[in-house]
Amino acid sequence: MNTSLPTLRPLALLFLLACLVACGSTHPKTATRPSPKPSPSASPSPSPSPSPTVPEPALPPVQAGPLPGQTLPLSGPLAETLLIQVENTAPARPQAGLGAAAVVFQYLTEGGITRMSALFHRVPGVVGPVRSVRFSSVALYQRMGAVQMGSGGSAPVLDRITASGIGAFINDFDGGKHFFRWGGRVAPHNLYTSQAQMIDASNRHYQPPKSDDFARSTTWAGTTPAAQVDIPADRLTFNYAGGTYDVVSDGSEETDMIYGVLHPHSVVVMHVKQWVTNMCPPGHGCLMDYDLASGGAAEFYANGTEQTGGWSPASNGPRTPLVFTDASGAVLALPPGLMWVVLAP
Repeated sequence: MNTSLPTLRPLALLFLLACLVACGSTHPKTATRPSPKPSPSASPSPSPSPSPTVPEPALPPVQAGPLPGQTLPLSGPLAETLLIQVENTAPARPQAGLGAAAVVFQYLTEGGITRMSALFHRVPGVVGPVRSVRFSSVALYQRMGAVQMGSGGSAPVLDRITASGIGAFINDFDGGKHFFRWGGRVAPHNLYTSQAQMIDASNRHYQPPKSDDFARSTTWAGTTPAAQVDIPADRLTFNYAGGTYDVVSDGSEETDMIYGVLHPHSVVVMHVKQWVTNMCPPGHGCLMDYDLASGGAAEFYANGTEQTGGWSPASNGPRTPLVFTDASGAVLALPPGLMWVVLAP
């Protein structure tokens, strides 16, 4: 018996080691690295944003003036993005609040005038003058996932809003809940919306929250010099100086009652199919329509240089956002700050 013990002991030790390996050890020095845990979501994650959030440049100091509330500081982030219709005729200038917009869309409407749809993620003390919506603005508020604020519209335009099924239109025919008339101008060029009214409009929960618009980046690859941008069809000129552009519309420099001369950090010229329809409501002229579904060519301007490329919806469907791409087809990011987008022929 005693002569077999030396043989059994090594066998017992081997058995013990085998058990430890098979059963696993919890000692921190010898434990194997655990496998990465799966994502808590069982569904595939959405595609990442084409660019990370980048800091916005500071706005100019607010200027004192006659509009009520115009010296209020910029609000916090809105619950829902707002797209506000702003007039651009001589009696409406200078407008108020455009300098705080993330994007200003400008386009021709019936009668040869231009109108603006200003996209806000945060709002100043007051914005206006607010005017009626157009077919182009209906398409934009769908594409940008925004709540539309405007002063009425022709029957065909209102019918299209109803048919869209989104219902995110806050009209000034609401008993003064979201707009006010300023005594410093004559109607119809005196309708404005206050900061409190805009915040209330953004809290109506028409659309999912959305804090971005187009891809933004502090890196810009443009090298072709372009110190001046002329768009004769829209009677617009942009001049580059000191890191930003000015906006000359109908021969007049665009200014803001709150922020002074408007200085977008980038300019985009989207070539969009547009036409005069056979819908001619009384007092409106024949309405213009725009195709914001088919995509097209585009020119992009920043830092005094140009890049060429295109624009298109991100995917099929009326509610998908617009995307800018460079000449290679890659998503193109514009600098942070005010972006001026022209829907040109």
